[in-house]
Amino acid sequence: MSEPFFLVIYVGRDNASSVKHALGGLARQTYKRWDAIYVDDASKDETVKEVKRVTSLLGIDEKVFLAPSDEQKPAGAHLWHFMEPFGERVGTPKDDEVTHLIIAPPRFRFADDRALERIAKAHQEGWALVWGRWR
Repeated sequence: MSEPFFLVIYVGRDNASSVKHALGGLARQTYKRWDAIYVDDASKDETVKEVKRVTSLLGIDEKVFLAPSDEQKPAGAHLWHFMEPFGERVGTPKDDEVTHLIIAPPRFRFADDRALERIAKAHQEGWALVWGRWR
């Protein structure tokens, strides 16, 4: 069984103040087989600039694809637009299978630096993990 690969997607608007915490928690992960898409839903604040600044500062600008939008849309519309061509846009190897998809609100952050490592281990042991919160 190949090692799990994670795709973390953040979708939000006007979240410049939470970018550093969200992406910082992801950058600190001990498990490194992940990429991320940060979908900005036509923010009026400095979210896009902050994502660029933080990813560069943390050295994860090659792992995080920034997807800014000029118009506000439902989150699902953004997801479908960027998911299909993800491998070509971000550079994920074609033979990698995204085994875990994490769709997170922009204020979400990984509080545990080993969160992805623990999920990957559970996956390799045959566990199926599903968690969600719908409003």
